[in-house]
Amino acid sequence: AEFQHAKIRGTLSTTVFEKQTINAVGGQLWIANATTLSQSVDDTSETFLVASGSGFEAGEILLIKKETQTGFNSEYVKIHSVTNNTLIVTRSLGSTTAEDYTEGQVLVSTGKQDTGYVLINANPDDTSTPYIDIVERTGSGVLDTELKVRLGDLSGLTEQQLFGTDPNNAGFGLYSENAFLQ
Repeated sequence: AEFQHAKIRGTLSTTVFEKQTINAVGGQLWIANATTLSQSVDDTSETFLVASGSGFEAGEILLIKKETQTGFNSEYVKIHSVTNNTLIVTRSLGSTTAEDYTEGQVLVSTGKQDTGYVLINANPDDTSTPYIDIVERTGSGVLDTELKVRLGDLSGLTEQQLFGTDPNNAGFGLYSENAFLQ
């Protein structure tokens, strides 16, 4: 009851059809443009060789998350140029710390201007889960993103976002700039 097909023609495309299977992702699932390192880099390297540079462009902010001995480290990097499968980046944006990364490390885009990503969060260490967020990149800064939609536990939002409702009393629901319900 499983069919997998992959073909390579300059880019990789994959189709997976599964019946009666369960797939689990621990914590968070990001739905965004992403790639992997095709070669290890040290914490000073500003040249990333990647599996595919397709869809990335100068100015884009990437998130790299790595498990360390003390937990997880997150690093934001900014792309300065893309040539085929080579990204030239600035490391350690914001208050993040550069790390050494091995081949296969995932790099996730936080979106180009006026695009973004979808985040599904069910991290058991986060008291304001589960939820699904749709986030839009609003500028070129590391944190220039804006939550556009949240479906699920609303307790992680602010009182201002909830129009005066205490987030601790918000429960589960839908937050959005616009909602058209019937």
